[in-house]
Amino acid sequence: MKRRFESAKYDFFMERDRFSCKSQLEDVQNELDYLRAWFDFFILSTHKETSDSGGDADCKLLEDKLKKLKLEFEKLAFKKGCEVSTLLQEYGFAWSEFKCIESRFTDKLMRRDEEIKQANKNILSLVTIQEQLESSNHEKDKIISGLMAKVAELEDKVSKNYKEERPVVKTPLRRSPRLNPRKQ
Repeated sequence: MKRRFESAKYDFFMERDRFSCKSQLEDVQNELDYLRAWFDFFILSTHKETSDSGGDADCKLLEDKLKKLKLEFEKLAFKKGCEVSTLLQEYGFAWSEFKCIESRFTDKLMRRDEEIKQANKNILSLVTIQEQLESSNHEKDKIISGLMAKVAELEDKVSKNYKEERPVVKTPLRRSPRLNPRKQ
């Protein structure tokens, strides 16, 4: 269950990162396309103006503007290209960090699983030993109660035999010399 959750979470983050990078790339591409279209429109409009005016001074001015715009366009294209490459590098770095964290987490999870399996084995062996001890204690209790019963029986026999074997001898009471003075 955990692995499915981690896999789904991983897929979600990957899709999110992919979507984020893709949307940023599309934004940059759209800006570049817009600039290209604007640049092309500007070139066409200036080209029409130069052909209509026919002046060398205007032509020189428009060429200077065109050079400036081309230079700005190249700077902007370079800047956007750098942003895209930076985003791709960040994406690669984040991806590698995610992989490292995932591998550490997976290793830790596997170690925990192994510890749990070992603990379960130990618990099973302890339960087995406990059951064996309980059964041996039960057997010992039976043996002890049987022996105690035999001891009680033997004690009864011994006491009966002792009473039967020993005759009751009545001995006359001796009198103390003080009480019964003898005649001398």
